[in-house]
Amino acid sequence: LADFIISEKKKGQGVAISYDTRHNSYLFASEAAAVLAYNKIKVYLFEDVRPVAMLSFAIRQLNCAAGIMITASHNPKQYNGYKVYGSDGAQL
Repeated sequence: LADFIISEKKKGQGVAISYDTRHNSYLFASEAAAVLAYNKIKVYLFEDVRPVAMLSFAIRQLNCAAGIMITASHNPKQYNGYKVYGSDGAQL
């Protein structure tokens, strides 16, 4: 994702990152934020769990290049996942 944002010259627009209450969600969100920050991409990391709808709103409100949601959503609770959203707030 960082490489794509860099190639599109959208580092300054940033990426909003949200997560849910599943196993290690905050840790994974923090790691994703660290990778983006290392690549000098602006990051908006929510301070606490937020639903996908709020992430989608934040992406559009902040004019972000993308968004990341750490959640397994429909998978068993012991798993987790990484979902990417476009600048329109829709899942890619």
